[in-house]
Amino acid sequence: MCRLAHRSVRLVVWVLCLLLGAASAVANTRVPPVRPTPVVRLAGAEYIEALNFGARYGLKPTGPTALKLSLQGAFHRLELEADSREVRLNGVRVFLGEPVRLHKGGLHLARLDA
Repeated sequence: MCRLAHRSVRLVVWVLCLLLGAASAVANTRVPPVRPTPVVRLAGAEYIEALNFGARYGLKPTGPTALKLSLQGAFHRLELEADSREVRLNGVRVFLGEPVRLHKGGLHLARLDA
């Protein structure tokens, strides 16, 4: 009887260790909170900077010019042009609700489109 009680205690301790180890592994995989992006009001709509938008989704700028910007990641490419509602997402034309705006030397997307 003593052996059976010893085995059951060992089993309970082993299960607790397993559960606590899994819980600590899950706790360590949390994604850090995303900082809120600054919002600018232009032409009656709220806009965020396109570079901040790209950074939030892991897209890096490639070949920025004064009026055009391409954001590219491992699987996605987004092409923006100032004063245009039309963007290209992976080569597909997409129309935004508000045009991309040039403000203080950077392109901005409407917050509702982002």
